Amino acid sequence: MKILHFIGAVVAGFVAGVLVIALIEGISSMIYKMPEGLDTKDLEAMADWVSTLPVGAFLFVLSAWGCGCFVGAFVARRIAPQRSAKPGLIVWALLTIATISNLIMIPHPIWVSVVAVPDCLVFGLLGLVVAAPGTYTVQCNRTIKAPIETVFATLAKIDEFSQAIPAIQKVEFLTDTHYGVGTRFRETRLVNGREAAATLEVTELVENKLLRIVSDEGGTVWDTIFRVQKSGEQVEMEMKMDARPYKFAARIITPMIFGMVSKFVRQDMDSVKLYCESAELQD
Repeated sequence: MKILHFIGAVVAGFVAGVLVIALIEGISSMIYKMPEGLDTKDLEAMADWVSTLPVGAFLFVLSAWGCGCFVGAFVARRIAPQRSAKPGLIVWALLTIATISNLIMIPHPIWVSVVAVPDCLVFGLLGLVVAAPGTYTVQCNRTIKAPIETVFATLAKIDEFSQAIPAIQKVEFLTDTHYGVGTRFRETRLVNGREAAATLEVTELVENKLLRIVSDEGGTVWDTIFRVQKSGEQVEMEMKMDARPYKFAARIITPMIFGMVSKFVRQDMDSVKLYCESAELQD
């Protein structure tokens, strides 16, 4: 069903884009009427006619192509599974290729040929960004064989958490408090062989129940909530991270890196589980 949903999004986006192009070009043809008897299959005659058109006619054409890419990419992503960008990218590419084909078949002024492809790219990108979800979420659960106090301390005590996660290189506290609400710190991690730093703040803490840490980096708010609960002799740990991009560049970049971030988050939770259970065995 998911693949059908994906294909349906591509088809709907492409059809929507083509209809918008046809509508705008239809309005243009009413203003800049084609000579009677002109055979649209005669490319040489079409080229001769196109060469006589004023700038306004070409602005209509560029508007049609740009708006078509915008609407096509927007519709495809808006109805895609989990608002994936892939259907929108496919529609965007198809409509851009169609624009290039049009330019090849029917000669246009050089300035139109130069502007046409960037026009499609910019408006297609805008369509993808506008249709993007406001929040990206990763959630994972781990069952840990350790006391709830051990698990919560590993999460809430910043120094201890940094010991549990191999990727964390160092932690610098930015406040006098090192534990509890209001604690701010700068965390440096090794990501794909490179160091990446982020500033985080503890915004909620309910002892042995809930911990919330928020970071605002690169135009995206990263909001992470940990919940722990006893389950017999074990602890159920739940982690939920919401990424909410609010700047234009972040709305483009965040979806591209979120898959990688999700992978690292799950690795962190595996490390926390291993650390807590190892600590319990040592005790």
